Amino acid sequence: MKLFRWEGGRQAGGYEKMQLAKGPRFDLFMIRYRCGASVAPHVDPAPPGWRHFRANLMLRAPRRGGRLALDKAIYAGRRLTIFRPDQNTHWVTTVEEGSRLMLSLGWLRPGGGQG
Repeated sequence: MKLFRWEGGRQAGGYEKMQLAKGPRFDLFMIRYRCGASVAPHVDPAPPGWRHFRANLMLRAPRRGGRLALDKAIYAGRRLTIFRPDQNTHWVTTVEEGSRLMLSLGWLRPGGGQG
């Protein structure tokens, strides 16, 4: 994945992502969902011995559909959601009208397991 270029998301569903930064234990993406895009339910495994965290900040909400759904969140506000993608199934419902734009920061912490 190249920095600052829109590419198709790895979960299919028609969404696009642009990598803004990457380090050994973090990544930062802009993610765009146009009308008709979605993400199927999935879990993102963490490397052995690590815990994966993700903070998603909604920059533009679609007029209809395009809702982030997940089993459990650490924090779920109107525009910000923090969760463990390695432990919790998550997905985005189909954008039915408008588009969805979000900033997504992921990071790894040592430990594995809960917390």
